[in-house]
Amino acid sequence: MKLKLVSIFIVTIALAGCGGEGVKQDVDPVVQVTPDWTTKGVSDTSGYNSVITVATKEDLNKASSIGSAEVLAILKADLNNLRQEKIQQINSQHTGIEKAIRSKALAELPFVRLPEPIVVETFENPITGKISVWTQLNKADLVTHFKGLLSSTDAHLANYIHPSTKGDNLTQAIAILPALPTLLSRQELIDYINYFSKEEQNIELKNDQLANLLNLNLTNRLSSTIIALSASANESEQFEPKLQAEMEKQGFNF
Repeated sequence: MKLKLVSIFIVTIALAGCGGEGVKQDVDPVVQVTPDWTTKGVSDTSGYNSVITVATKEDLNKASSIGSAEVLAILKADLNNLRQEKIQQINSQHTGIEKAIRSKALAELPFVRLPEPIVVETFENPITGKISVWTQLNKADLVTHFKGLLSSTDAHLANYIHPSTKGDNLTQAIAILPALPTLLSRQELIDYINYFSKEEQNIELKNDQLANLLNLNLTNRLSSTIIALSASANESEQFEPKLQAEMEKQGFNF
């Protein structure tokens, strides 16, 4: 009886094994061909990415435009954060009127021109007909773009090679100020390149010495500027303390 039960058990297993052969599991063909990026987004950290899904092929251009706008918005947010960090650095490194001038000039400096994102891939869902568009701006391409802008910005600095050395310290500082936006943009591009590169770049430019000289002269002239107030009439004397207090808030030395 025991032997008979064992035999039945073995036959049952054998039949079950034979019955499993040739049985195919039902797999949704859409699942097999749908790229992960259409549903899970892009995990690629080598660039800024956006995935937009639209209803029909007629909306393909619209999807590309929206994707490009999303990528640029994320990039601009990062660039703005870098600028705010730089303004904080200026405020900690400089004092007085120079701190006010440099931080305000950088805050009002227009951001550099950015390259257009590219469409990496598109996918049409065979069941729904919806179109997914993957748009990207690669960080390596950004570095190349910023290096090109840096080269032209550095060349432009040569226009300020001979600022006036006549007059008092404030007059000489004012003569250097037209070069300040170029100096700030030049340094910002260097910061961008280092930020988006995998490792810090050793950047050497033709006008490095000129940039250092202009920055140093501006610092020296502004820090050496001393203002003395003296009321020319008794009636105006009462306004002197208020005027001096307001000018001191702006960073002027008295």
